[in-house]
Amino acid sequence: MAYLLTALYATLIAIAAYCIIKYVRTVRLQGLPSPSFVFGHTKQIMESRSPAELYDRWAQTYGSVYQVRGPLGTIRVVVCDPRALSHVLALDSWKYSHPPLAQLQITSLTGPGNLLVAPGDSHNKGKPHPLFGPAALKTYASVMYDSACKACFYSGSSRP
Repeated sequence: MAYLLTALYATLIAIAAYCIIKYVRTVRLQGLPSPSFVFGHTKQIMESRSPAELYDRWAQTYGSVYQVRGPLGTIRVVVCDPRALSHVLALDSWKYSHPPLAQLQITSLTGPGNLLVAPGDSHNKGKPHPLFGPAALKTYASVMYDSACKACFYSGSSRP
């Protein structure tokens, strides 16, 4: 019985040490207080008439990089700065990977071997598709801009 209690205390101490180390090493971003531990801000975002306006309001209040709470206390980082977004999405995308659960969900939706969950530079090893070349993207730029203008017109926003 004494061994069981000793093992239980050791486990509790290890969990507490892990939580303290994780808390100390975490970068703290500004963000609004969570309305609910269970839903976080997810319920507020889903019930909003325009989530984009909600995110814009939060960006004006908390800056271009802030955090919102997800379900069960998870932290979601929101990046609104174009230079930071280009860094994350284009330049150093291999440093920022999906969590394991998100990788499993993406793989179940899109199938194995897709580009969304390819680790490291393995997605660059394949032959590049001609639709993603510079010439093809230039031809689609006007279509994308027109679509963005129409979306802004129907949403009531002033510009894309």
